[in-house]
Amino acid sequence: ATTPIERLQEILTAGGSSFALARPETWPTQAALLVNGETTRFETYIAYLTAGADTDGRGAAYLAESAPRRAVFMSPAGRSSDDLTAVEGIGPKISDLLKAAGINDWYDLSTQSIERISEILQAAGSKFAPHNPTTWPKQAGLLSEQKWDEFEAYKEYLVAGRDPNAS
Repeated sequence: ATTPIERLQEILTAGGSSFALARPETWPTQAALLVNGETTRFETYIAYLTAGADTDGRGAAYLAESAPRRAVFMSPAGRSSDDLTAVEGIGPKISDLLKAAGINDWYDLSTQSIERISEILQAAGSKFAPHNPTTWPKQAGLLSEQKWDEFEAYKEYLVAGRDPNAS
């Protein structure tokens, strides 16, 4: 679920011509659904795919449409749980990108790998690629678990949305 698509492709290429037709673009999403125990969504998603590929590029939107809806709740600061801009480093445009990729609320963001978030940003172009999402899942996790004080303390600890002690 967390292996970058580029790495999967490297492995397939190293395997030789027998694997030339394999397309790993949807594999991390499929694996993430299974890891999260979302077997019904997994079955629906693979039925949507054509030979394992997202041929029309709407796979993320399709998954978002089939996502179980969680109740929206409010933080003490008046932010709703579907407001991704509460996370330090996410503005309205990045929030829109993440939502288009099926990341609709704090819980969804908290379950994403940093690699997947980076891939979403890189795919959106050079304007978004420099953003560093390394703390976003942790921030979102604190928010989704309604750990308001811990979230505020963590946010104060961060420097420009980054962990100052991370390498």
